[in-house]
Amino acid sequence: MPKYRDVYLEKGKTLDDSGSLTIDISPIDPISEMVIRFQAKNGSNNNKAAPIPRVITKVEIIDGADVLFSMDGRLAYSLSYFMNRTTPHMFFAERGDATQFANIPLRFGRWLWDSEFALDPVKFRNLQLRITWNLAAVNALGSTGFLTGSAKLSVVARVILSNA
Repeated sequence: MPKYRDVYLEKGKTLDDSGSLTIDISPIDPISEMVIRFQAKNGSNNNKAAPIPRVITKVEIIDGADVLFSMDGRLAYSLSYFMNRTTPHMFFAERGDATQFANIPLRFGRWLWDSEFALDPVKFRNLQLRITWNLAAVNALGSTGFLTGSAKLSVVARVILSNA
């Protein structure tokens, strides 16, 4: 098994209630997987039928104007299950004051640490990850939806060390 390390591209970044965030993919070593962790807190009453992947409207990997990968949160979460045959780590809850989160792994290759099909950032000029979200996509913000100002994002790149 090759040597690897985890690189935080974002860690616990507080987000607006809706918007888009573009993150530079800075590692120069091949990337086997990127894990997007998105979380938000429910209002005091409940938050019916609003799991985290439904409020992520788009996950994209772009190189300048070229879109290399684009899916909404539900499809990206489902693709991870399909590729890995396991449910990505998550906590979905409708009850009041619960903090929901979902990890959405984007795997590059046939398996984790597949060096043949890993994402090689050196082959691109301006590789970036763009995430678009709207906490009010399912329910209005407030006591029966997500709380305003409660969204947080972390992104971890699982990098294969090429000099190992």
